[in-house]
Amino acid sequence: MATNWLSNRARKQALYAHLNGATIKVLLLTSAYTPNKDHVFASELSGELTCTGYARKTLASVVISQDDTLDVGKLAATAPVWATLGPASGGPVTAYAVFIKWDTDDAHSEIISVKDCVLQTNSGQFTLNPNATYAAYLWVS
Repeated sequence: MATNWLSNRARKQALYAHLNGATIKVLLLTSAYTPNKDHVFASELSGELTCTGYARKTLASVVISQDDTLDVGKLAATAPVWATLGPASGGPVTAYAVFIKWDTDDAHSEIISVKDCVLQTNSGQFTLNPNATYAAYLWVS
């Protein structure tokens, strides 16, 4: 079997080179969006939530690091919280959390990652927690 891998430092540096100092925002989409790895900019997304209490969140306290135990480069941040999301009942179902590298507008803001995120909005608090294995929102493995 052939060996072909990136060092953990290279994985971290890939994230660092592209995202260090950037404004990273997270937005929530419904199942009206069909994930497509060929999409590049936020303007290509569809189905963004429009319910009460929803607004895009900017990731805070972003830290880019390498984890030699898990063999990943990763980006961690404070978990974004929506205090009251959606109507009292029967709100939209969120299907995806999308991380973008914010620029001046959606046409210039690059999509970084699309993650499954299933939630029935019901006017309750919603916290987008990081991946449990990596304790991060984004990782290069």
